[in-house]
Amino acid sequence: MKRIIVAMVVGAISTFAAGGGCSSAGPDRSVLSIFAASSLEPLMTSLEDPIEEELSIELQLSFSSSSVAARQVVEGAPADLLITADAPSMDLAVDEEVVERPTLLARNHLALIVEKDNPKDISGLSDLSRPEINVVLCDPDVPCGRLAGGLLQKAGIAPAIDSLEENVGAAVGKVALGEADVTVGYVTDVKSRPDLQQVAADETESEDCAAECLAAVVRASPSRADARRLVALLQSPAMQSRFVAAGFLIGAD
Repeated sequence: MKRIIVAMVVGAISTFAAGGGCSSAGPDRSVLSIFAASSLEPLMTSLEDPIEEELSIELQLSFSSSSVAARQVVEGAPADLLITADAPSMDLAVDEEVVERPTLLARNHLALIVEKDNPKDISGLSDLSRPEINVVLCDPDVPCGRLAGGLLQKAGIAPAIDSLEENVGAAVGKVALGEADVTVGYVTDVKSRPDLQQVAADETESEDCAAECLAAVVRASPSRADARRLVALLQSPAMQSRFVAAGFLIGAD
């Protein structure tokens, strides 16, 4: 079992050179390199063992923001499968024709996230404008930041932002550590973190606050067949139930 947590440096393709791509992992097992959105890290980590057992492969999981992962694939990083948290990031790879046709795996709703027990008594988006509230958001270049910006604009709220983080994991991590009072992340972040809670779900769970989780096989991969098998497995009822348990939406829900 192999895992790499990717540094958020767009041009750092060399980070993957030593271990990326598919290589021999024993007489009957190959390594499948997956570049995935950081919001998928808890779920994909939990699915690693079942996937490896079912497909008789080893996974090499690399997590970064969706836009960074897509750009790395476009620039030639040795990935076999790209999984993004939104369509615009996947479009970067599609437009450059470096991936096959994407498959929709699930959707993820935005969430207004605070520390457990909500110490600052934040009850809705309007509270982000309170001067004493420390607000952290994702950078607008990444899916959670782009969606959060649209949500706040639609609500007519322009809070003072204390920091912009490179991915949703960093943003929710600051809230969990008490370094920020609130952030806009995903429902799945709350599901995977018992030290966090969601407030004002009715303000963030509309259809225009949903991000699409998409998977696409990399055309240059030497193991496209294995990558396609993995995509099919992720669409199976058993795996889709794991998505639902993690807080994702599937089908027409």
